[in-house]
Amino acid sequence: MCSNLTVPRGGESTGLAQPVYIMSTVMVFVMWALVAAIPCQERSGLSTHFQIPKQFGWAHSIIGMQEKIGEEWKKKEKKGSPGLLEEMQRMEKLGQSLIEFADGFQFPAEAEKLEEVAAQVAELAEICQRMEEGLIPFTAAD
Repeated sequence: MCSNLTVPRGGESTGLAQPVYIMSTVMVFVMWALVAAIPCQERSGLSTHFQIPKQFGWAHSIIGMQEKIGEEWKKKEKKGSPGLLEEMQRMEKLGQSLIEFADGFQFPAEAEKLEEVAAQVAELAEICQRMEEGLIPFTAAD
């Protein structure tokens, strides 16, 4: 993601090049954080090192956030569920449980099992509602 970022050289640092570099770096960081947040089985590891020159005042903050996210991602990866977005992980687990129930369903179902499934469906609905509410700021047109 950051292979095309080039730090502005001496004379370029006073013109338009530096603000473009800063915006590009922030965009790359946000994309990287989104990749870390969404569980994905195909990726083998999350690169945690950006080449940001420490001469910029904002560089320490981004590197610090990146290190914290990388540490959390590694903790989650060791537990067997990479990704930081808890709602996505919980939705996946609930979905798998409901699929297993549907695959093995026999009529009439046990009352205890039906209550368990009803609780899972309610929890899944709550998670979907929270995710929808969390996405509203992204869909609102200014």
